[in-house]
Amino acid sequence: MKEISIKNNLAIFITINLLLVIYYLYLKHTVGNDSSVSEWLINYSGGFTRRGLGGELAILFSNLFDITLRKSIFLIQATIHSSYLLLIYFYFRNLKLNVLQLFAIYAPIFLLYPLAELEALGRKEVILFLFFLTTIYFSQKKYDSKIINSQIFFVTPIICLLWEQIVLFFPFFCVILIIKNNLKNFKEVFRKLSVIFFPSIITFAYIFVTPLSFEGGDIMCEYLISEFGENCYMSATMLTTSTIHFDTLWILYKAHF
Repeated sequence: MKEISIKNNLAIFITINLLLVIYYLYLKHTVGNDSSVSEWLINYSGGFTRRGLGGELAILFSNLFDITLRKSIFLIQATIHSSYLLLIYFYFRNLKLNVLQLFAIYAPIFLLYPLAELEALGRKEVILFLFFLTTIYFSQKKYDSKIINSQIFFVTPIICLLWEQIVLFFPFFCVILIIKNNLKNFKEVFRKLSVIFFPSIITFAYIFVTPLSFEGGDIMCEYLISEFGENCYMSATMLTTSTIHFDTLWILYKAHF
């Protein structure tokens, strides 16, 4: 199948996608029932909780730049999604892809999905995509394996504090690490990956065993109202009603052929 250079077309596509992403994120950031915004309201004012680091960063930037909390959330979401799209471009720009591969890139379920389903735009899953793409980028032969080893060792625990469901995607990172470190047998794989993922496993375990109490949830919601005039809703209120066990395992219990 004939190979097609996509550099120019991809640049146009990414640019249009980026402009639409920023436009729709701006429209969404004032909506009072959007879950992609409510996720970023979660913070540590009521005690340690899963996904609280994102809210703490939003609050930090809000106070630092003297802007509303929602505008701070918009800027964070726009920066993360823009970085993801730009990295997509830099990663694919020099590749030659056949028609089927090109179709996959432009398919609505890939880069266009957050625009086709706006409820997905701005959600924290994009942090996973950005981090995974960065890992793939540094897995190239010209980079030393120590780079992605250190990246996953130090950065993945931070990602866990932003969006703990990254643990479900650890096998994908494991495959990259096994290939990049040229691990030959089970003993090497187990020993090397146990060390690299140790901080992440400890972080996730701590998140799992320390759910936010109902009292802590009330304190967090009162803080948001008193300091920023924001009500808890959707993801922010589900911290106490739907635990990490629910989010991680409930779908597995319900799944069937």
